[in-house]
Amino acid sequence: MEDSYILGIKRNGVSLKIDTLTFEADQSGYEYISNINRVSRSGGNGQYNITVTDHNLNQGCPIGNGWKLISGNIYYYWSEAYAYFILSDEHGVKTKEILASQEKTPLSKGYNIDALAKSIFFKAQEIVLQFPSASIYNAYMDFVDKKPKYHLGVIDREGNSETVQGFINGNYERIVNYIDKYTKTRSHTDGFRRNNANYWNKREICRFYLYSSIIWFCPVLEELGK
Repeated sequence: MEDSYILGIKRNGVSLKIDTLTFEADQSGYEYISNINRVSRSGGNGQYNITVTDHNLNQGCPIGNGWKLISGNIYYYWSEAYAYFILSDEHGVKTKEILASQEKTPLSKGYNIDALAKSIFFKAQEIVLQFPSASIYNAYMDFVDKKPKYHLGVIDREGNSETVQGFINGNYERIVNYIDKYTKTRSHTDGFRRNNANYWNKREICRFYLYSSIIWFCPVLEELGK
């Protein structure tokens, strides 16, 4: 594996063409340049930093609908490597770090670093097509990571409601009426933890979900209601 790689990016409508360039290559035919540089290495572990700029060093490559791919990282270990990236939406709100791809192979054979770097652009297009904003993406990932056992009864685990569209279109429509109630009662529920959740659950007054922070799901509702 090399210490650095260069990608040239051309845009045509909603399509991207990404080429691997040598240091001596003419970059004038490309709208955006991505530099992939190794920033750390220790034994079998290491990291590459991915920057994306135009020729004036303005950060980010437009993906569509006002979204930009801002930056990325590749982390590699003895037997696997992962490519991550960050997007910003039309309002300048940034996503959490998003996994684009992974490669599992012995480090001795080397990882395909430029292929991992290219994958962040194509995964970025998928994210833009699926999510209306970075805030919704972040709220959705919080939801997936938490996977509450009990909540308001709006998640159909037998159906497709844990998919992106199911979460945004299906569950949002069913929980939108709770947003105003949350806004009015937030000061009374902030800081609740396990004991408070148990107290309210036993009295069937509030069933966000059991044995966890009673307030977690509410910020998601609030974000969706914007």
